[in-house]
Amino acid sequence: PIDNNSPSVEFGRLEHIFPHPLSLEVEIILNNSFRFLQTWVHLLPNNTLDIAFFHKNTNRFEEKKPLLKSVVPFDSHWPKHMHLGRVIGALHSVYHHVNSHHNVHKGTLQVMNEFCSWGLSRNMLHTALSTLHKQTKSPGFKTALEALHHSTHPPPTPRMQVKGGRGTSHTHANHTLTL
Repeated sequence: PIDNNSPSVEFGRLEHIFPHPLSLEVEIILNNSFRFLQTWVHLLPNNTLDIAFFHKNTNRFEEKKPLLKSVVPFDSHWPKHMHLGRVIGALHSVYHHVNSHHNVHKGTLQVMNEFCSWGLSRNMLHTALSTLHKQTKSPGFKTALEALHHSTHPPPTPRMQVKGGRGTSHTHANHTLTL
């Protein structure tokens, strides 16, 4: 029985609540997996959940969609401590959204690839990874930190166009970290 006094939500009524170009996305369950906020949730055959970080621009790049400008370039006028805070905050987001050290490592790579494409220096990356490893003791950050010590800074690869606000576009190099 339906209780007319209880709140209910119909997607058909909600899908147009945001002004264009914003929109609600319908969450699709595909092969026992679905996206929820900043995660991919997978139901494994042993009935456990694998929760991985969902990085929008990595997904958009793979789907050949325009990238979202979500990072202030590291050569901007921002003070260095604000850039470092942004990087550490993004890594905290990865750490708190996943349920395994392997997924911490994978999410870290996705976030760092984007930050490196906007000019993140090896020094700042090292500082951020060291800080997170000290705070969380996560082997995912330790692995990324150790790999950073044994790698060279990622070489620039073909440049990508990122749509900015008010009709502008920004070009940045797409780097790939293999930590």
